Amino acid sequence: MDEHAADAYDLGAVDYLRKPASPDRVAAALRRVIRTLPSTEPARSPVPDSLTAIPVETRGRTRYIKRREIVFVEACRDTVKLHTFSGIHPARMSISQLAEAWEDTGFVRTHRSFLAALGSITELRSDPTGSLVAHTELGDVPISRRHARAVRERLFRAANKEDPEY
Repeated sequence: MDEHAADAYDLGAVDYLRKPASPDRVAAALRRVIRTLPSTEPARSPVPDSLTAIPVETRGRTRYIKRREIVFVEACRDTVKLHTFSGIHPARMSISQLAEAWEDTGFVRTHRSFLAALGSITELRSDPTGSLVAHTELGDVPISRRHARAVRERLFRAANKEDPEY
């Protein structure tokens, strides 16, 4: 039997099971195999620390808006508008960049043109036209049908403390 194991390892085997194998032993072997497989997802680059604060240029001055100050983000052509309690601040970047970078930081994509901080959403409701909106202290943020399920799930998890950024 052991000669077969040696042959298997010579061929690049990750593990070797002998009959009868317990379910725990099979599971451990499968975990080892999975760890050796190449990832099917492209490697995600780490979120740069610079995205914890966004540079905003106004009249020759640069101000940094901290992520925690932002209630929601609105896309406007090649820029975004950062909605905060201190005002609306335009920044030169795409909403897709922010959505990807802030995916795990308590922000949720509500619409192709909007991101909202989960902790700033006080309720979901229908507007007069029947469209779903996320209500914040700074106004309503539209929720597209495409993003509605994800928004509801993230809010539910956050309300049940499964999302630490809420």
